[in-house]
Amino acid sequence: MTQNIAGMCILEMTQKFKILFLIVFAGLFSQCEKNTSVKIIDENFLEALIERGVDTDGDGTISFREAADVKELNIYYCDIFDLTGLEWFINLETLRCGDNDFTEIDVSGNMALKYLDIEHNKVFYLDVSKNINLETLITMYNPLTSLDISKNTALKSLNTEANPLKSLDISKNALLQLVNCWGNGLTTLDISKNTVLERLNCNSNQLKALDLSKNQGLKILQCEWNNLTSLDLSANPAVTGLYCSGNRLTMLNLSGSDALEVFACTSNLLNDLDVSGKPFLKRIYCERNNLTYLQVSADTSLQELHCEQNQLVSLDITDNKNLFTLDCSRNRLTDLNTSYNSILVYLNCSYNRISTIDISGNKLIYQLYLNGMPSLTRVCVWQTPFPTVGVYVEYAGSPNVYFTMDCSK
Repeated sequence: MTQNIAGMCILEMTQKFKILFLIVFAGLFSQCEKNTSVKIIDENFLEALIERGVDTDGDGTISFREAADVKELNIYYCDIFDLTGLEWFINLETLRCGDNDFTEIDVSGNMALKYLDIEHNKVFYLDVSKNINLETLITMYNPLTSLDISKNTALKSLNTEANPLKSLDISKNALLQLVNCWGNGLTTLDISKNTVLERLNCNSNQLKALDLSKNQGLKILQCEWNNLTSLDLSANPAVTGLYCSGNRLTMLNLSGSDALEVFACTSNLLNDLDVSGKPFLKRIYCERNNLTYLQVSADTSLQELHCEQNQLVSLDITDNKNLFTLDCSRNRLTDLNTSYNSILVYLNCSYNRISTIDISGNKLIYQLYLNGMPSLTRVCVWQTPFPTVGVYVEYAGSPNVYFTMDCSK
């Protein structure tokens, strides 16, 4: 009897021990499961990862293995304020996390990164010193006041648009092909080490000088709205687009830029401008300067010429047979010959000193502006009455104008 009772006690204790063991084991297993999941504080970050299929087992968490499997992550517009957990995405090569609400980002553990875009956030500081494989970096529209990219020697594309940077050192980034530092508040920019640079946008800074002598492969230059007084492109034969409006330019050398297609130097202090002999040049914007001389001869591809608000007394467009837009208003022209411009569709020669003009050969014109010229009398046209159907004409302030097909002198 005593033995039976003892046996029953032992059996009961054994069963309790098994139950206790199972409870402890389950707890340990549960804790182990917790320890294999990435700690993510921001629910929006977690939700974004789940929506993008990172949670492959569907358990509502992101395991270390799942994080390590991700090579590309696009989490734009997700209202993320905290990126804690990103450090476990150790094989991440491309990260696009623009248009969120985070103030800091730690990418020191993401050493495989080649492409990083954090645009339109609230980041004050960014450390990319560990990301030596980085090829593209976009930090535009963040409150960054400094950026050290000296360790990112593989960098090919840099966009710091609208960051309030005081300086930008790209001397260690010899592979850079594209730089956009628009609106950074820079007073100097040294691109002498960036010999393979193809596109530079340094608009809206405070640059007083820009040395382009080492950038022979440069194709697009945007340096508008700075404090430049001179610009020399004689060493830049590959340039196809030049935008230097809104400076204080008194000297502009385009002698080596024969590949030029688009040229804008609006709102400068230029007195003379020679853009002749550019066979690929299609558009010129040189309005609001002090030009008394403008040479566009041999620019056989020219389609648009905007030279209004200067002091031109003559304008020769006889070589520009492909011209379809001409605005030469508010100059001092006394004569204008458009007889070689048969495909002209837009002509504004208002506010000049022209007395007669012959547009009888410009039968494609559908917009004609002859305002503010009291000296203008005869306008020779291809058909009367004029304007014909489909042609819009203005000649306010030109009370003596009459249209005629009699083009005899």
